Amino acid sequence: MDNMTWHDKAEALSFRTQAFINGEFVNSASGETFEIINPATGHSLAHVARCTQQDVDIAVEAARTAFESRAWSGLAPAERKTILLNYAKLIDEHKEDFALLESLDMGKPISDAMAMTPQQPHAAFNGTRKP
Repeated sequence: MDNMTWHDKAEALSFRTQAFINGEFVNSASGETFEIINPATGHSLAHVARCTQQDVDIAVEAARTAFESRAWSGLAPAERKTILLNYAKLIDEHKEDFALLESLDMGKPISDAMAMTPQQPHAAFNGTRKP
């Protein structure tokens, strides 16, 4: 971690509050939101999209369309591996961010959240992961 404290990082956060459906951030169909509260402090973190069955139906339809397009399954295995390795690398590069978000959302100590972050997630894809 750089010179910022965990508290500084938490204060500097801004959240995407929309649902992510069909490759883009969108408001819930109803436009309603609900508040996310840090249970350790009682402070409000954000108001996020309150998705309903209508939003689920839209997301499922988008997923079905994407699946049937074979955009992923039509790729060669080596291409899919490269994409997954890049994804795992990004997870590893941002593990402190994930731990901070988990700490704020669940109210757990940052040390506990850091202990739960994947250790070298790319190892799961390249065969070097140790049991």
